[in-house]
Amino acid sequence: MKLALILFALVCGLISAYSVLEVIKAQKSITSISGRLDTAIELVRTSFINENRIKKDSLISKIQELEFKQDYYTKQLDIQYPSNKLPICLE
Repeated sequence: MKLALILFALVCGLISAYSVLEVIKAQKSITSISGRLDTAIELVRTSFINENRIKKDSLISKIQELEFKQDYYTKQLDIQYPSNKLPICLE
């Protein structure tokens, strides 16, 4: 009878030790997945920032291009029609 109780306690101890090991493995997996998610979130954030920077740079260059064209056409207008002789439609 004592031997049966000792064996039962031993089996219960082994089962609980195995359960603890499985919990530790699961925690390591969760930590690993969490780290990967943090990395993925950071990559998405960086990508979004870079994409917005590219869009911003593109918009700035378009604005500069339009300002250049505006200056060019203003100068052409000044050359063709000096300020004291503007055509009636431009006054």
